[in-house]
Amino acid sequence: MDENWIEQVRLTLNRKSSEELRQIWEENDRTAWTDDAFEAIQRILEERGESIEPQALPAPLEVAQAAKSQERPGCVTAYALLTAIGIVLYALFSIIVAIAVGVDEAGMIEIGTMLVLTGLIIAVAVGLWRLQNWARIAVIVLQSFSLILSIILMLNGAFGIPSLIGLAIGGYTIYWFATNRGYFIKPQAG
Repeated sequence: MDENWIEQVRLTLNRKSSEELRQIWEENDRTAWTDDAFEAIQRILEERGESIEPQALPAPLEVAQAAKSQERPGCVTAYALLTAIGIVLYALFSIIVAIAVGVDEAGMIEIGTMLVLTGLIIAVAVGLWRLQNWARIAVIVLQSFSLILSIILMLNGAFGIPSLIGLAIGGYTIYWFATNRGYFIKPQAG
């Protein structure tokens, strides 16, 4: 433990009342508070002459994160719905245009390919809705391909504000799904 850091944390936490600090100590939520924070809380309470009970052993991080998986975050709900609606509308529009222009053998292959891709993307959206870890990984992979394609297009002259916004959104989407794995871990019985 870094003593200087603990001292900085202690100075910050010292503003809280003993009651607040005791509550944090008793809850022992290691996903919300670091070990250094608990060390600082213990020191503060001891300095104030407060008696503290020994903490229960914290739950392993993955079990604590699995508790978060009980509820689907709103951004995952929105992402799943917008993805499913967007791909269905795009597929319908593509099919209508293909039929209006006239469908030859190559057009039928394109329509078939579009329907297969639509089915796969809807499966990912349903997987996200159900908080399936494979769907989270699929989003990361698909968004990574999209980012690479966007960068290639930008290098070939398609550079502008919309391109930068798309890169930022895609990058943040990858970051969010990569760092919020806990929502997609199913609690294990036991």
